[in-house]
Amino acid sequence: MWNCWRGFLNLTIIGSNGFIGSNLVLNLSDDERVDKLFQITSKSSLNDLKHALDESDVVINLAGVNRSENDQDFFDINVKFAKTVAQYVFDSNQCKKLIHSSSLHAGRPDAYGKSKEEGENEIKKILNNSSIELFIERFPGVFGKNSKPNYNSVISTFCHNLANELEIKVDDPKKNIKIAYIDDVVEHIKNLIFSSNYSEPLNPIYEESVGKISEHLKDISNKDNFIPNLGNDLVKKLHATYLSYLNPASFTKDLKVHEDKRGAFSEIVKTSHGGQFSYVIANPGETRGMHYHHTKTEKFLVLSGKASFKQKNMFTGKVHEFILDAKKPKTIDSIPGYTHSIENIGKGKLIAVIWCNEIFDESRPDTYYKEI
Repeated sequence: MWNCWRGFLNLTIIGSNGFIGSNLVLNLSDDERVDKLFQITSKSSLNDLKHALDESDVVINLAGVNRSENDQDFFDINVKFAKTVAQYVFDSNQCKKLIHSSSLHAGRPDAYGKSKEEGENEIKKILNNSSIELFIERFPGVFGKNSKPNYNSVISTFCHNLANELEIKVDDPKKNIKIAYIDDVVEHIKNLIFSSNYSEPLNPIYEESVGKISEHLKDISNKDNFIPNLGNDLVKKLHATYLSYLNPASFTKDLKVHEDKRGAFSEIVKTSHGGQFSYVIANPGETRGMHYHHTKTEKFLVLSGKASFKQKNMFTGKVHEFILDAKKPKTIDSIPGYTHSIENIGKGKLIAVIWCNEIFDESRPDTYYKEI
């Protein structure tokens, strides 16, 4: 059995400027196991392809037609070109492995499904009795950064529209679709490239309704510095995907700052399951806080300056003082049932960041003024 771990590899990626191809190229460009990386696009000639394959250990064929108004386009690329690639691989004295990207829809009774299945069969006819390792990967719909809207996936279309404040259309919200995230697909392909006996299927593959996906993305696209529940693996990847569709002008978000003689306060970001983050600025000699909470908790970190942080037990009356100095970073928690304050005892402005375990609710603030 050929062992891919023998040293540096020469690779050819066909369809290198497509969605999956561009992400794979970006990832492999930082992989020290790769010696030469040949990139074949629709602008490359057959001579370019043959030359690259003659020098490659592994070939990854990601070329394919997903959408076209002309059915013949599916068969020209998904069948005829796939067959040409397989024949060139077979004729090469260097190539030991072909990874061919197919689709879960292969075998479907439309032109796309028929062409994908026929392409697989043509490749097998050429390579099945050879010493070349063949992997035909039937990928589900793939989503992630650099995906083309209105072509690659419904998720890319949704993200593009929401990022540009356009309406998203959901024809059948109950329709379930199987999807995979681009980084998981890239990692799977890399395992196939660099392992000699890798046989694990692509994982994870998510199955979710189009309506639910649209709801997730609408929550994610909230313009008020809101972060959804990133503990949900699919939501985390949808969030990363959505951000990749933002226009540079939308990379920044304005904050509402509350200022008075004491200094300033602003909420930075709110989360659906992790509370919120804020910052506070206190001028020299000024004190912020002077309140207690029943359930709400906060965690403070001084980023600049020096502070006296006091907490008074509302049941016993005992006061505890802590000195917080940006030069010796430490965090401190405000404890439920303790009134607390933070005083700037330095010469310059005091700047602190605050995490709170819940989003501020004006109707139930759980904040009660009490001096220490």
